[in-house]
Amino acid sequence: MQQQIGACCHSVGLSPDTDAMMLTGEDLPETRAELWRRRRLIFCTPHILRNDLTNGLVDGKRIVLQHAQSAPLAGAPQLASCASSARPWWLWAACTPR
Repeated sequence: MQQQIGACCHSVGLSPDTDAMMLTGEDLPETRAELWRRRRLIFCTPHILRNDLTNGLVDGKRIVLQHAQSAPLAGAPQLASCASSARPWWLWAACTPR
């Protein structure tokens, strides 16, 4: 996943170290809320986005673009626990700067 984050950041002139982040269900809600505020490009499952919007961890008005993509299970076996389907979906959301 880090390779995709790096490639995406490189193509739009962002830093993968300071502008982007992958959120997982293992991240504490407080950590996710802070990352939503500080980072401009977030990679997460649609489930995480829905939960974080519902729980007020992210302001939906700051999301200016979202893209969903199927993650092949063979290339990312650790993602299987994040989704109930055989092919988990990953979402990236671009946020406006604060």
